[in-house]
Amino acid sequence: MTEIIISAPNAVVNGNRDTGSIYIVKGGIGNRTINVDSSSFDLVVRIDGESLFSRFGFSIACVGDIDCDQKPDFAVGAPLADTGTLTLAGKVYILYGRDINSSSTLVNSTIFEGYENSQGYGTSLAVKNGRLLIGAPRTNKDTGRTYLVDLYTGQIITE
Repeated sequence: MTEIIISAPNAVVNGNRDTGSIYIVKGGIGNRTINVDSSSFDLVVRIDGESLFSRFGFSIACVGDIDCDQKPDFAVGAPLADTGTLTLAGKVYILYGRDINSSSTLVNSTIFEGYENSQGYGTSLAVKNGRLLIGAPRTNKDTGRTYLVDLYTGQIITE
């Protein structure tokens, strides 16, 4: 059976609006209703963003099996997340299939962070050949930029 990731970037978490959440639910055949607001057989886990207005789940990309554990891994963007001293810079989280269970959080994720205020880093995500393309449309006063990350080394590719 294959799981499905549902994003809710405007989800309210602990009273904080637009924190964002993703829901991993069991796939299957046929139509059914799944209530993601309460525990159910179909809900594998709800993973919440870190803070107010981060919009965790704004973008999602399957990145393959980058840690070679036979379980799919995925990237999740939070383009309005604060990073240390930067406001609304954005973050991208890599979540590993081996760590997904009913009590999963962002603790075991790898995080790539934006580089300037109001950058929107993680607004869009795309993957090809072990590389993650991260969109940051608000970079350099809305000129925009994309960043290419090698998923196996975590290094920014500048070529």
